[in-house]
Amino acid sequence: MIKPENYGKFIADYRKNNRLTQVQISEHLGCSAQYVNNVEKVHNVSLEVLKKFIKAINDVDLKLRNSEIQEQARKILKK
Repeated sequence: MIKPENYGKFIADYRKNNRLTQVQISEHLGCSAQYVNNVEKVHNVSLEVLKKFIKAINDVDLKLRNSEIQEQARKILKK
């Protein structure tokens, strides 16, 4: 289990593992990229914030994957 003092680092690692930028996450959350940066650097983020960021990362990643799949499908249909 992740310790609360590692939540910020986990958020950064999880975001990077999903190949997402702080800007992409900030746009989804409706906050600044600087806020995302600050959260990732804080050592003691709340569980509520951790959950919010995990959900945002999952949502953005899913949207990007879906758009890539949709683009591939459009290319196939054009053939």
